[in-house]
Amino acid sequence: MKYIYALFLFIISFLFVSCNKSIDYEVKLTENVFSPNIPFEFITNFDYDEVNIYIDNSPVNDFISPGDFYIKNLKSGKHDVKLLFKNSGDEITSYATDFFYDGDAPEVSIIKNYLDKGILKVSFDFDEDDVNFIELYNNDTIIATSNSKNIEFPLYKDSGIINLSFKFYDDFMNYTQKKISINTDEDSAPVVNSDKIRINIFGDANFDFTDDWDSELKLFIKKDGDYFFPYEINPSSNFNTEILVYDSNNNFSTKNVDINMDNKIPEMVDISSRLISKDSGFISWEFDPFFNEYEIEYFTKNFGWKSSIITGSSFVEIGNSEITFVRKVSENGTRGFPSVPVFKFSSSFLPYASGILEDISENTLLTQINSPFIISSDLLLEKNRSLFVESGTSIRFFADSRLIIRGNLFVMPGAAKTLFFGSGSIIMDGGNLIISKADFNNINITGKVGKLIFLEDVNFENSLLDISNISRFISYNNNFSNTTVNLENLFDFYSIDSKFEVLNIKNLFYGLIKDLTVKNFNIDFKSKIASENSNIENLNLNNFSFFKSFNDKILNAQINNFSLITGIEESFSENISNNSGVVTNNDE
Repeated sequence: MKYIYALFLFIISFLFVSCNKSIDYEVKLTENVFSPNIPFEFITNFDYDEVNIYIDNSPVNDFISPGDFYIKNLKSGKHDVKLLFKNSGDEITSYATDFFYDGDAPEVSIIKNYLDKGILKVSFDFDEDDVNFIELYNNDTIIATSNSKNIEFPLYKDSGIINLSFKFYDDFMNYTQKKISINTDEDSAPVVNSDKIRINIFGDANFDFTDDWDSELKLFIKKDGDYFFPYEINPSSNFNTEILVYDSNNNFSTKNVDINMDNKIPEMVDISSRLISKDSGFISWEFDPFFNEYEIEYFTKNFGWKSSIITGSSFVEIGNSEITFVRKVSENGTRGFPSVPVFKFSSSFLPYASGILEDISENTLLTQINSPFIISSDLLLEKNRSLFVESGTSIRFFADSRLIIRGNLFVMPGAAKTLFFGSGSIIMDGGNLIISKADFNNINITGKVGKLIFLEDVNFENSLLDISNISRFISYNNNFSNTTVNLENLFDFYSIDSKFEVLNIKNLFYGLIKDLTVKNFNIDFKSKIASENSNIENLNLNNFSFFKSFNDKILNAQINNFSLITGIEESFSENISNNSGVVTNNDE
């Protein structure tokens, strides 16, 4: 029996030893590089209750467990490591390898830091290969991350002292910290960086400046021993003078600079084609060697006709825009008269055969050979629909009928004139009206919402134009001598070589006119207009409006309620009545 029991113990011991010897022990470091901020960690495929660690043959005494141990105060470079694993005091296995230790934080220096228009701008110098990311802290709260050498961060005036710190981390979480304190209660004088001030046709100045809190400055230009706003100075040859700038806290500084001022409005761009198909993506125009920039404008829902591209070329790809304008831009920032609109049609047009217009459900073409066409009742041109009218076509309105424009009405230019006559109205209701070479007789154009009205070579007799809330109104070479024109709530208005009997403009953001003949010109409520070579018999300027004159002839003028007229000839100043307004002439 004793022999059987001894044999049994021998077999069990043999199996236990054999099993232990068959285990393939695996040990692996989680990283090839460790740092003071990356824990020394390893993984195994076996269990153990004790491990002894030796780095460069020196024992590590404070190891607790993988993931909780950070190597400190070790020289950067390659090091040997040995791991000795035990169970119940008996060695299981050992593992030896090497690793790289990086304990060097990135070298960073602050090149400059300053406040500009409420933005803290900080520039750093560091090796981009040695900085992985940057953390920005306000006191102890992280507020942003970055990896750029130039960091911008908004601050708010009168917020006391702001303590900011920047931590620059390398790939192994070593970091260098830089601190900045900003006293937001302080307000310094502005600094003009430009040596040349460029001033556009309205007196808007373009120059570079630095100010800790203000994004706009009050600019005064010294001339003849006194200081003037830019819009009060009438353009002459470029000159050098002293300027004075103030911020909102009345801090000021002065500087001698060159003054460049525009004294004429850039002319209209000559477009190569007014109509392009959906398959054509490019438009071109005649290049003017005196202008280096052209502005491309599309219609946007929220901002109206808005610049989308500035180019120095004489062509551009217009994408999906239905109507496009091109404008010259002067070196001083004056945007000239818009080109004729370029219309991009998206599908073919169906000729309208019947003489009576009753329904326009598709894009439709009215041809001269099938005219006259008759509108006997209200006719709706739906949104996303276009009605093209060939030059020389006649359209007759009966019984005060109305053509309501939600889509596009395009009257083509050509050898013959298109005729609108009878008794009726064209009503703007959100669409576009583009008319070239036409006669209007007893047909009104009215409406309270729309994108564009473009009139070219049009003669009006016994008609009324009463328009409001139109994004853009353009009048080139038109005759309104027997017509009253009322325009209210417009974003922009442009007119060249047109004749008006009565022109009433109210609440106009921006207007350019040239070579106009106007008998009665009434401008009201914060309207702004620049005029060149126009003849105006009676000008009434009311309620904070502004009229900039370049070589105009104004017979009589009333300037009321804080309105301003500048640039008038001295010989006409005695015919101006000034009631709480401001008048300057070319001698100032």
